[in-house]
Amino acid sequence: MISRYTRPEMGRIWSEENSFQKWLDVEILAAEGLARMGRVPQAAISRIRRKARLNVKRIRAIEAEVKHETIAFLSAIAETIGDDARYLHVGMTSSDVMDTALAIQFKEASTILEQDIKDLMSVLRRQARKYKWTVMIGRTHGVHAEPITFGLKLAICTASTPENMALAFDRFGLDRHMDTVVSPADGVRGKPHPDIFLEAARRLGVPPEQCIVFEDAPLGIEAARRARMMAVALTTSLPREEFVACDNILGIVSDLTEVDVDALLRDAKNKETPDA
Repeated sequence: MISRYTRPEMGRIWSEENSFQKWLDVEILAAEGLARMGRVPQAAISRIRRKARLNVKRIRAIEAEVKHETIAFLSAIAETIGDDARYLHVGMTSSDVMDTALAIQFKEASTILEQDIKDLMSVLRRQARKYKWTVMIGRTHGVHAEPITFGLKLAICTASTPENMALAFDRFGLDRHMDTVVSPADGVRGKPHPDIFLEAARRLGVPPEQCIVFEDAPLGIEAARRARMMAVALTTSLPREEFVACDNILGIVSDLTEVDVDALLRDAKNKETPDA
């Protein structure tokens, strides 16, 4: 690890001391397994655990003579535990020890990375809400596109023909507010299949579970559920009774003027999306 680019907790995982400690842990655990099988005295395991000590400088000094890292490691450990060293590395190869220890280090490092990702997502969600109405430059092929907002990404998922979509966009100016439009004309299956919503999420670069679908038909609500997305039902064409049985509903409204975006985002965060 390059120290100036490494945080202390990650550096400790990949330090020589921890690497050799993992080797020792693997050796002792293997010996414990042999003890349970009756091939190694149980008392020897207790003595090994009590006496075993790591000395990286000593390991490297022996390695300089024998030209073999594992032999150097075992020799240095044997100097601290005595005759019981013969119960270590029984039936094992260098790769058995090194690969297993490396896997443990990867697991330790992944735990840190997983928490880091969770922390980052928390910050991104907070910042997205804070700046959701802040205007930013849209991106396209190497040049600035029309302005969009920082926090909210919008997509239209429709079964309409391209001609009908073009007419609606031209009349109502919807294209100025949308980041992308997806329809079966793009080669995806329509509702209730989740494909159309999943493709929209992919284009927006937003995980499906962080999307909220606004739908006026039960088939669309079902497509959202299958995509692991929460939904808001609009009663513009059907009564609210048609939606009450849906288990991925955040709310049922008569039109978009009733929508409290901040409240929806809070509810979406707290409510677990049902399995598809």
